[in-house]
Amino acid sequence: MGDSKAKPEVVEVKAIEATTDSFEEYGQVIEASPDGDEFGPQDAQLDLSRVSNLNDSLSGLYSIKDDTGGNNEIVQSRCGHFYVPPAVESVRVFRVEGSKFLKLNRGTWHAGPLFKADTMDFYNLELSNTNVVDHTTHNFKRENGVAFLIND
Repeated sequence: MGDSKAKPEVVEVKAIEATTDSFEEYGQVIEASPDGDEFGPQDAQLDLSRVSNLNDSLSGLYSIKDDTGGNNEIVQSRCGHFYVPPAVESVRVFRVEGSKFLKLNRGTWHAGPLFKADTMDFYNLELSNTNVVDHTTHNFKRENGVAFLIND
């Protein structure tokens, strides 16, 4: 366990573009398709019941959680149990450009979205009570003594 008062070790992580191939292990990248296309494996079942306008993005990343939604810091738990936090070296950062959605696979930890603009629209596509009953938070600074520097 790390000391929460000690200066964290900085771990650099390179952001990569979220594409069908690069994101496959974590979920699905969903983009617009031509009108009239039949429903297929590139489509996702979406619940658009939550729409938010976010302010004041994180200036540093210290913690992640394992619910669904969000679109930047992604890790898949390797231990087979969703509540065991991912290893520091398994953290991945994805850049999401343009009009895309990310559908996260069950058990995928995430933090974000992280953004540079003052505000952004964020569509939280998850169960109605996920943020109340269905998430676990892991604080990398406190538990591992690390903070991530995203190399964009």
